[in-house]
Formats: sequence, C-alpha cells, structure tokens
Amino acid sequence: MTLPLHLVWSVLRSRLLLFVPVFLMTVSSVVAQVASSNVSQIEFWLLSESERKSTLVSALVERQKVLRENVEYLAETSFANHQFADGQIGEVVDGSSMFTRSHYWQMDKSYRMEIKRDPLGLSGRPNEHIITALSADSGVVRSIGHLRGVPKQFARIDTNEETIVESDRYRYWLDGEHSPKAEFLLRCITDRASDLHLEKGSSDETVVVTAPWRPIYKRTDVGTRTFTLDIAKGFMPVSGRAEWREGEKWRTEEFTVRDFIHSDDFWMPIDITEVITASPGGPSLAAVYRTKVHLVRFGAVTEKDLKLEFPSGAEVVDATRGVFYSVGENDEPIGPVKSLLGGPPIGISPRETR
Repeated sequence: MTLPLHLVWSVLRSRLLLFVPVFLMTVSSVVAQVASSNVSQIEFWLLSESERKSTLVSALVERQKVLRENVEYLAETSFANHQFADGQIGEVVDGSSMFTRSHYWQMDKSYRMEIKRDPLGLSGRPNEHIITALSADSGVVRSIGHLRGVPKQFARIDTNEETIVESDRYRYWLDGEHSPKAEFLLRCITDRASDLHLEKGSSDETVVVTAPWRPIYKRTDVGTRTFTLDIAKGFMPVSGRAEWREGEKWRTEEFTVRDFIHSDDFWMPIDITEVITASPGGPSLAAVYRTKVHLVRFGAVTEKDLKLEFPSGAEVVDATRGVFYSVGENDEPIGPVKSLLGGPPIGISPRETR
C-alpha cells in the first residue's frame, strides 16, 4: 500500500512520547586562556565572586563558538515512561518506549543529521529513517525520509527545520543555535548571566550554578535550574536539576553524566541519564532518557559531509516554490510538476519564525 504524501510526512513528524522535554542541555567549558593555563580548582576559588561568574560565563560563550565550528557525533538514546517512587526508576510502562539513533555533522551553522527512530524500542529495526540538512548560506532545509513497509522515499525542501531534530538528545549539549522552541543550557546561562548564583559543590572540585528558569511557554520565571560542574574537566556538567511549580502544575527535570571522554581538548559526556516528572503524569510516572555516545570528534567535518542529494524516484515537496513532483537525476523533476494550491500538504505543522 502506498500512503498519500501528506499522510506519510504527518506520520514522520509525529511525536509518540508522553512528555516533550524542554530542559535542554549543552556542555560548558572554561575560556581558552584559562584552560591553556591549567587553572586548578584552588585557583578558581581564589577568584572573587564576580570574577568567578565572569570566568564561567566567558567560558560558556567561548565554548559555544568552538562547538559551532566543526563537530561530528554518533549517539543512541532509549526512551521509556517508567514507574517512579522515592527517586528510584521502576518498571517500564507498556507501549511507551522509543529508540533513536542519530549521526550528526555540523560546520559553522550548517548541519546534516541522520536519525533512525523505532517507536517499539527494537533497536535493530528503525521505523522512521530521516536525513535532514540545513544550509546556513541559503537558509534552505533539505530532508528525505521513509517508513518501514512503505517502498517510496519522500523528500522536502523548506525554510523551516524538521522538528524531528529535537528528538536528538545529545544535540542539546552543543551550541544551541537551532530549534527556536528549545532551551539550551549555554543560551540559558549566558542570557541570565546577571542572575547566576555560584557556590562550592560537595568538594572544591565542583561548582554549583543556580539560574532562574523561565520555560519557553511562560512569560515570567517560575522555577530554578541547578547544575553541578566539574572544574577539573573544563567545567563539564556532571549533574543538574530543574523544577518549577505554578499552582497545581509542576515539572522537574534531572540529568546525570555517568561517563565522559576527553576529545580534542574538550571533556564531553558520553553516557547521560535524564529523568523528567510532571503534574500530568504525577510523581509516580517518569520519562527516562538514556543516551550513549559512540563517537564525538572536532575538526573532521567537510562540505561533503553536509550535502544531501535526493535519490532518483523520490517524491519531493518543495515548499519554497509551492510545488511537488518526482525527482530524477541531478535533482531534476521527472513527470509533471504540480502546485500545492497555495500551501504545504496537510500534516505539515508551521514552525514559529525567529
């Protein structure tokens, strides 16, 4: 059976998760000058309070620039809703599992991402396979995807990013330039630099950073975020907790880094667990994300890695021109080029512009 084009893209963009997390994270590191001098935790704590805050914020800004320049990673994330009691993760709630495998290349502000997702949690048989690429120079996004059991491949040309990129949990540890509805750690801290509070952690090796939390869908601060950073590992976050409450509504989000790697002068997490609870599910239900990274490296991405060519025979929706067609060699249409009648197909939700 061949599904209509608009129905296939509707399925590809669907979200089968109980919770849509908004507590999105990225790694932090000390500024280049501090890192090169191998400043110790003792030296850091000898700085004044304002100097410590300035050093930390400058480090995040510098890190943001570096992570934007050239990075590649391969990550796998398993998701499931679990029973939850006394801070302990219990049994999986049936029917809630999801497995995501993402391969990501970024250079400057351009990127290409390949995502395979299986809503049944069977890691060897991905149900969705989508490749999407953004050219920062043109502002155009090219994407192609298919579902298991559907022989045709379906492609799209647009100026809006594919929302599926937000299902890649590891991307939130990078620069935070994309996904306008996402709350990346770097952006949250640098935007609220004057509101940060720093104190020692359980030892001189860690610093605890607290910042106000204003979720993207709120107009005022309704909670706080707290991060524990390892000074010796370039201020890499090792754990964090966020919480907001407003009347009967509430949400908590926690993460723990269980393993890490020193790659190209950066400490990067490679084993992360996130636990999210919220008022709709109650305190006895938690969304749990477990992310493991198999590759992370800097400086190896080339222009070739960022290109995405459509295979011959793919059905293409070109939202920039308002047409759809089958594609042949060299991206040239074969057969009739049909109008979209003034808009994209049903099932393509509009994205908020920045």
